[in-house]
Amino acid sequence: MIRKLLRSAEDIKVLLSSAMLIHDHTPSNVSGLPAYSQLLLSRDRRLSLALESVISDVIEANFGDQGIDLAVGWVWPEYRPCSKWTPLQNPNSRWFSCTTARTTDQSSQVVHYNLLDGSLLVNGKPLGRLPNEILQHPLYNLIFGEVRPVMPNPKQVTDQFRSMCSRSYQVISPEWITQQGARFPITR
Repeated sequence: MIRKLLRSAEDIKVLLSSAMLIHDHTPSNVSGLPAYSQLLLSRDRRLSLALESVISDVIEANFGDQGIDLAVGWVWPEYRPCSKWTPLQNPNSRWFSCTTARTTDQSSQVVHYNLLDGSLLVNGKPLGRLPNEILQHPLYNLIFGEVRPVMPNPKQVTDQFRSMCSRSYQVISPEWITQQGARFPITR
């Protein structure tokens, strides 16, 4: 039944990119979420377990590589596929891996995708967010609470900076503020 729903690369893209979004936007401590959200996350985990072998088979079949490439490209626009997605050996067969193409701006990178939880790793690090070890650290939670920082896309930051410079914005330094007589502490 499920295989009939996964007939195209676009179907794989929707399923896997949804899993990536759920993974990236789920707080590290779900106990503070409303009961219905916890129930939906629990159902998502059970569905992922049930679909693991089906999705694995589809990725290794005809159009699966294209589907996972589309999903990764949807969340990471700079992604340039190079090698075929291959599963890691047991007991890590839920992880698929490939390398990206080298470009003039970017060296080749190793990309891993986890079928069970939707995590995407680039060179062993989460894309666009801090690692869970940091997010779950007591000191991080004491300072920031459940804030999930978003790592900006370097190309977008560069484009925004160029746009700001072309509009004649003035960047004010902390030193300039103190020279103007500000009486508040500045944390660096």
